[in-house]
Amino acid sequence: MVNDIQINRKEMEKEARKKDILEVATKLFSEKGYHEVKVDDIAEKVGLSKGTIYLYYKNKETLFYSIIMQKTDSLETQLESAIQSQDSFIQALKNFVHTFLIFFHDNESFFKIIHSEKIHLSDEGHDFMKEYGMKAFQKYFQIMVKLIKLGQSQNVIRKIDPLLLAKTIRGLINSFTFHRIFWGDSYAIEEETDQVVDIFLHGAQQ
Repeated sequence: MVNDIQINRKEMEKEARKKDILEVATKLFSEKGYHEVKVDDIAEKVGLSKGTIYLYYKNKETLFYSIIMQKTDSLETQLESAIQSQDSFIQALKNFVHTFLIFFHDNESFFKIIHSEKIHLSDEGHDFMKEYGMKAFQKYFQIMVKLIKLGQSQNVIRKIDPLLLAKTIRGLINSFTFHRIFWGDSYAIEEETDQVVDIFLHGAQQ
């Protein structure tokens, strides 16, 4: 029993340390850029030796991947929760769009780095980004298809291929997030949420 408690405590301490490293690395990457940050900088900020960092992460690139995985997994969880918390399709749709927009708004600096630094990644890094990105997109689309089917079951939207409608809503959200991150759009998230939902439901027709 004592050994079990000690093992559990060690595992908790290990996970807490990994979390601290990720949080510090994310902050530094966002502030300085991926290539400007050294592992020594991360170690100093988190209060660990450089060698200890390498016990948890093989290198800086692996640490970068871990942050991407953490963020995409977090978004997936939030999106799933957003649509499950509502019986009404309209409200679930608003929750979904708002969750997506606020997530990219809150992580704006980091996603700028992903776009700017991905061309400098190793071949292994490019392969990882492509493979993991595809898996993440598939998960997001599964959630969106579930949302679309809810709207179709409530006779709110047309009963056509749910994947086609999922692509449409994703395209709208991508456009809004891209403009916010790279062009500096300053509309309130709530306003943009309403705009995306309105365009998706009613299109541009008078």
